[in-house]
Amino acid sequence: MSDERYRERQQRLKDKVDARVAAAQDERGIVMVFTGNGKGKTTAALWHRDPRRRPWQKSRRDPVYQGDLA
Repeated sequence: MSDERYRERQQRLKDKVDARVAAAQDERGIVMVFTGNGKGKTTAALWHRDPRRRPWQKSRRDPVYQGDLA
């Protein structure tokens, strides 16, 4: 393989990698769902929310009640 061909091939590969890296820069959130019988779901949700919150991060808690799922 000639140097010219090798460089073209590597440049195409680099362009693909750069495109994937640029696409991966999207900011995404996380959704946590606490389910199950018994107590502790609200407490778990609150404890997962507050200690992990940073001043620059937005946090939102939307309660979903059993009647909303029907």
